[in-house]
Amino acid sequence: MYFLRTSKHIDPSKLGEFDGALRNALSSICNVQEPSGISAHDGRRLDGCTLIPWRAGRCLAWDVTVPGTLAERYVNLTSKECGLAAARAADEKMKKYGNALPSMEFLPICIEVFGPMDPNTLKFLKAICKMISVRSGDSRELFFATNHILCLLQRHLTERVLEMMMKKKMKKMKMKKTMKKKKKKKKKKKKKKKKKKKKMKKTMKKKMKKKKKKKKKKKKMRMIKKMLLLRTMK
Repeated sequence: MYFLRTSKHIDPSKLGEFDGALRNALSSICNVQEPSGISAHDGRRLDGCTLIPWRAGRCLAWDVTVPGTLAERYVNLTSKECGLAAARAADEKMKKYGNALPSMEFLPICIEVFGPMDPNTLKFLKAICKMISVRSGDSRELFFATNHILCLLQRHLTERVLEMMMKKKMKKMKMKKTMKKKKKKKKKKKKKKKKKKKKMKKTMKKKMKKKKKKKKKKKKMRMIKKMLLLRTMK
């Protein structure tokens, strides 16, 4: 699935509710989630397919994609016209799965992060909602379905924003901790340097004292020798 430009860490299962809503809408027709034996060249399986024929004796297979409206690969398209990101994603899905499923009717369900849909998905939603409204007797089924989809999008977008905010906070906290650790290390180094300097000064003082004592002793010895010489001379 394609997400927002900043959504590298989103779990794909979070947006699986679109697929769940679609399976609930097709509950009258038996359907399977991620059917085995039906996959593209890269081994990836579809989101679902019907077990009973949908149209012209062919079963319906679908794959849900949610392209990011502000993603780098779609910005040039979405800045010109609304819904072009969903249309491009649908074309890519058709190239990927269209030839791999000759016995089935494949439908890419593409809804952008900010709400716009692919024309084929809109037609499909309208067709399903008409069937549901015939059973329920309520003509507002399409309105309810689109509102449900938009609520799902808003909820997952808010979750993503909160995730990003939490990650930024965690990064800041880590940066602060690392900075504190660095400051502590610097302080320790400074203290060690100071201690070394003090020790060096103490050792230097001791050496100087020893030298002075030696000089004094030498002077005394000289004076004694001189005194002795003078006495002997007398």
